Amino acid sequence: MVHPLIFREWERRLAALPEEKSPTIVISDIPLLIEGGSQKRFDLVILVYATPEQQLQRLTARNGCTPEEARLRLRAQLPIDAKLPHADYVIDNSFSREETRKRTEEVWIELEKLHNRKLLSVK
Repeated sequence: MVHPLIFREWERRLAALPEEKSPTIVISDIPLLIEGGSQKRFDLVILVYATPEQQLQRLTARNGCTPEEARLRLRAQLPIDAKLPHADYVIDNSFSREETRKRTEEVWIELEKLHNRKLLSVK
């Protein structure tokens, strides 16, 4: 779960954003956000999705751990498919980088539209 000290630091950094700038879209990459029930703190949740098999493969490649260590780490999390109902947007990262980039750009455009219509909270 996300430690309260980390959230306090996150809130401090948000408060430190320059006032003279127009309201900003802030994206936070927070592991275990849904597991800790902290998604309520945010206007929207964007889930980057990869299949469980891809998660295992990527975790072992990125972290240099064994498949069993990766499985244990993934078991400590809510399964990715159980996170889907909590997401306002899903970026499917199980295809090519170009397809992932395209979907990310689509989500960004949607965020800008919401921001411009003042449907996202501001500082």
